[in-house]
Formats: sequence, C-alpha cells, structure tokens
Amino acid sequence: MKDYFKYSLLLVAFGLCSCDFPRKLIYKSDSRQSLELTDKFFQQWYKESRPILPSKYSELSNLVKTTYDIFEQHMTGELNSYADSCSKYKSLEYLITQNNIRITVVRTSDSESFSNYDFLYDKNIIKDTVIKDFRPRNLYGKLKQVYLDEKYRTILSDFFKSSDLHIGFSVDGYGYNLSTGKTVIGKHHSGGLHYVLKSCDRIVFNKELNQAAILTSTVYTNGGLIVEYSEENKRWMFKERLMESIE
Repeated sequence: MKDYFKYSLLLVAFGLCSCDFPRKLIYKSDSRQSLELTDKFFQQWYKESRPILPSKYSELSNLVKTTYDIFEQHMTGELNSYADSCSKYKSLEYLITQNNIRITVVRTSDSESFSNYDFLYDKNIIKDTVIKDFRPRNLYGKLKQVYLDEKYRTILSDFFKSSDLHIGFSVDGYGYNLSTGKTVIGKHHSGGLHYVLKSCDRIVFNKELNQAAILTSTVYTNGGLIVEYSEENKRWMFKERLMESIE
C-alpha cells in the first residue's frame, strides 16, 4: 500500500512538472519580451505534438479511422487556405490544431437530408461520441502543427486572462505582433479568443459510412461540406458545400 501511495505521488508530481515547464517558459518570455524564450515554449509544445503513429492508427475502429481519413483529406485544404491567408505574419511558424472531434452516425441514407441539415435532429442519431487525443497528420505543409490538448488549453487560458497582446502570438484581423507572432489566434468582438482559427466541430456519417457532413467553424462563421466515399478512387470525394452562416 505504501509503495502504491508513493507511486501515485510520483505520478502527480510528474504531471505537475510536465505542465509547469512550458508554463514557466511562456510567462518568462512575456515578462522579459524574449523571442528566444517564446521559441523554446513553442519548441516544447511541438515536441509534445506528435501525430498518431501508423501502428496506433491500424488499431483504431473503422469509424475512427474513417474520421482521420476524412479530416486529413478534406480539412487539410480548408486549413491550408487559412494558413495561406496568414502569410502577412512574418514570423509565423506554428498553427494550433484541435485535439478532439465529435462524430455522429445517423440513420438517414438520403443525401438530401445532409444538404438540408436534417441529420442534426436527435431522433436520427445512432451514435454520438467525441474522439479525444485526436492527432491528425501533416496538415499544414511548411507550418508546424501543435495540438490544443487539455494541458496547453489550460496554459493558454490562464496566460491570456490579463491581455491578448502577448509576445509570440498574433491576433488575426487586429494587427497585433505582426512581425513577432509565432502563431496566429482569432478574437471575437466580444473578447473571446479562438486558439484554433478553423475547426471541424463535428463529422456526421450516414449509417453505411459512405457519406459524411463535415461541420466547420471560425470566429465568425459556421459551415461545412458534404463528402462521399468513392469505391472507384478509394477515397472520400467532395460533393457540395453546406450553406455558410456569418455572424
């Protein structure tokens, strides 16, 4: 029992230390206005942001594998268009990527139901779950991706409570830190910060798992696209874009 208690304490201590190191780096970088420390913070984050390994991918269920396939095939283009729009940020090196994703399977097989958003009604839902520790691969080409897991979400949330004018972070559309930002975040006019510029909030599948709606959002928009699996091409093909709503 004593050994178990000691082991538990060690695990807790290790968890606190692993979170404390990047936290200290980011606060020191800001207090000293040090780009060198900012670099070290992002290097540490990137070091911890390893995509899913092929061996782990092969062990996933068919539904989760399909989620990875769709995200990597179709969100890559969506995200890279955002990355291209951020070229004005001269020091941009990293983009923050979501670390979980909601997936839903519905009864409908009717493609029109997807176009009309009928799949959102609860009565059609067979399965609804969230994939945690979601680690898609190779999204941004030249830019490095860092995953917004719970650890780094907490660090950033605490860090930005005082201000959003922090060294190392550019705020899209506001002109903050244009020349020094290592990454770009979004900001709503109400003051809320969006660490992920464009996210996939949910992927909705039909019960045959050959059609899906990818629901996306940015700071001010909600939209998405419908894709279908092509047996001929052995990949998910774009079918149509869903109506976009703008706040």
